[in-house]
Amino acid sequence: MNKAFHMVDLAHEQNSKIFFDRGPNEALIARLAENAYVLKMVSHVGDFSIAALASGAKAAISANE
Repeated sequence: MNKAFHMVDLAHEQNSKIFFDRGPNEALIARLAENAYVLKMVSHVGDFSIAALASGAKAAISANE
């Protein structure tokens, strides 16, 4: 995929807001995002946008509401 990663303090954080099973979906986004413009609605923490940008997307917009 890419070299983007999330740092999560599991020892002190009750809810990290990171879903650890999203890797395959982020890999799909990474393959599709090269030279693309990406819009992610309900972005939560922006992980798909980060994956897209790290994989060569021209731009990524994340929105929550």
